[in-house]
Amino acid sequence: MQGWKCERCGYTHIAEKATKMPKRCPACRSSLLIQMSNLAVETKQQLTPPEIYTRLNLISTLPVQRQEAERKILKESAGIHILSLEERRGKLSDILTLKEAREYLSLVRDRNFGLAIVGNAVIAVAPDSPIRIHVGVNQAKLNELEEASEKEP
Repeated sequence: MQGWKCERCGYTHIAEKATKMPKRCPACRSSLLIQMSNLAVETKQQLTPPEIYTRLNLISTLPVQRQEAERKILKESAGIHILSLEERRGKLSDILTLKEAREYLSLVRDRNFGLAIVGNAVIAVAPDSPIRIHVGVNQAKLNELEEASEKEP
């Protein structure tokens, strides 16, 4: 197995057979591509879309320690960043720190991440995530994220 990853957007390509690495990333057109080692390719766990949706729908019902473990699994294996577990809890400006808001806004604007509400969770979805094709950018949440990134500390 072999693979490569885009340093700009995080898009990852893993192939069974030897293939030539492209000059540009198919997701964001960046030339910042790096070859992945065989170990990194073989140990990368991929969750299926149904597994991802099930985890997102159940995460808020778990104890806090288990929620943190689930957040880590979703981020590392599916490219899902959870901004808020409970969308009805309030605006993103009330939940996120200024630094977090700016980081997430950068992911959406500069790295082609999706921004959506799945179940009750507000999530940012990496371009190489198995569910990115299903997720666009929720304009209301983007407006909240922009507002949160401009608030005074």
